Amino acid sequence: RERQGTIVNLLDAYLVVIKSKLDKGMSIKDNDNSVYSSGSDEYDDDMTFEGLLSSNRWTEYFHEVSKTLDIELCGYDTDGVQLFLANENPFCKYGRSVKSEILDCPNSCHSLLKSDGHNVFKCRAGLTYFSFHVERFNEKVFIVGRAGFAAYEDLLDFLKIVRDNNLPELPIAAPFVFLGKDAIQDISNYIYLSIDRQLDNVEEKYKVEER
Repeated sequence: RERQGTIVNLLDAYLVVIKSKLDKGMSIKDNDNSVYSSGSDEYDDDMTFEGLLSSNRWTEYFHEVSKTLDIELCGYDTDGVQLFLANENPFCKYGRSVKSEILDCPNSCHSLLKSDGHNVFKCRAGLTYFSFHVERFNEKVFIVGRAGFAAYEDLLDFLKIVRDNNLPELPIAAPFVFLGKDAIQDISNYIYLSIDRQLDNVEEKYKVEER
């Protein structure tokens, strides 16, 4: 519990830093390295919103955010087609590989793509994950973030599923960090704000360059 409290305190401190940078119009990187620092380098009139968010510059940005916060980030179009995957969660990777009906991975996550707003759920494996959508140019993209287990009991339930269903051995080592629903909701909110601010700047710079 002491370790968990320390992790949560560090996360709270980091989120304060993110908020401070967002308020100044910055990315989690410095201004020179933000996804809009070079303006619309990868954007042209024929590029779709989906294409923009899956471009090299945005993919690098999503990888940095996901690794810093130790979560998996995925983007999907409205048909559920994956646009990018950053920092794959080892438990999600395991669930996808074993293709167990009891875990129903990744189908149990895809139900989020039908929900608007900010949502925090547990999947069949007991992992906590969130979803929100971003919209520009009359196009919508869903962002799904997959974190770890919210509590030790969720991990035990998952291990019981693996054991009771004779699933393959789990190639994942401890230690584990448990973040509750409130912490995951905070992460979701700040990632949304960060993406939204980045998109505002991309859109504004593109309009300026058009003039």
